[in-house]
Amino acid sequence: MKDNGVDAGQKRLTEQDALAFLKDVKVAFQDEREKYDEFIKIMKDFKAFEINTIGVRSRVNELFKGHKDLILGFNNFLPNGYKMDDGVDASQNLTRNDALGFLQAVKVAFQNERE
Repeated sequence: MKDNGVDAGQKRLTEQDALAFLKDVKVAFQDEREKYDEFIKIMKDFKAFEINTIGVRSRVNELFKGHKDLILGFNNFLPNGYKMDDGVDASQNLTRNDALGFLQAVKVAFQNERE
């Protein structure tokens, strides 16, 4: 059963979850600031509807290569059907609710960001 794009057995993500993940990305790329900045740009592009969910997944998959922990962490924010497996994109069997759930997670993550 789904509720707002989240499976009943799946934990509903909070703003704190999003901020904790952003911190993980920042720490992972502390010596490669341009990669952290690129991740932020990807999220802003998605929020501005400049890229779609498939584009986000593809760009993040490439950016996080070699960082399985980040890929698995980012999967928590992806709707079912968009999950990445060890850096390889998963199937694309998605629903509208899956996409809306992902969009909501991005909005929560960046609600305090200023452009």
